[in-house]
Amino acid sequence: MIMFISMFFMAFFPFLAMAAGDNVSPANVLRGERAEYYVNSFNYAMDSAKANEVRSWKTKGAEGKIIASEKYLSKSQSVCRNYSESFEIYGKKNTNSAVACKRTNDVGWCRLKSDDAHTCAIENPQNSTDKILNDAGNSLHKAKNWLGL
Repeated sequence: MIMFISMFFMAFFPFLAMAAGDNVSPANVLRGERAEYYVNSFNYAMDSAKANEVRSWKTKGAEGKIIASEKYLSKSQSVCRNYSESFEIYGKKNTNSAVACKRTNDVGWCRLKSDDAHTCAIENPQNSTDKILNDAGNSLHKAKNWLGL
C-alpha cells in the first residue's frame, strides 16, 4: 500500500519533492522527456560551458540556469566542476550548489554533495525499478513533512 501511495505522489505530484526545501535536482522532480531534456542540458553545460558561463534550459512547466566553475581533477583523478543552478518547476523556485564529476564510462556527470568523495566510482548501481522506488519513497517522505504528517 505504501508503495502504491509513493508511486501515486511521484506520478501526479512531482513538485512535492521540492516542498521540504531540500536541495533537489530537477532530474528528481521532472518526469519523462522533461527530465531527459534537463539531464541532457546539465550534461552539456558541464561538458562545454566556460567557467562562470550561464547555460539556460526551458521545458514545459520548468526552466532554469546552470553555472559551472573551472574543471579540475579530484584526488581520484575524476574530472569535476563546482556548479550552481537556479530553477523553477511548476511555480516553485529552488537553487542548488554542489559538485559534479564526469562518470568513469564518460557518459554524463554524477552530482555529489560538497563533502562527498569527488568520484562517481562510489555511485550505487541501481536498476530502473530500484531508482523509481527510491525516488517515490523520498518524495512521499518530503510530502508527508510538507503536509505535517
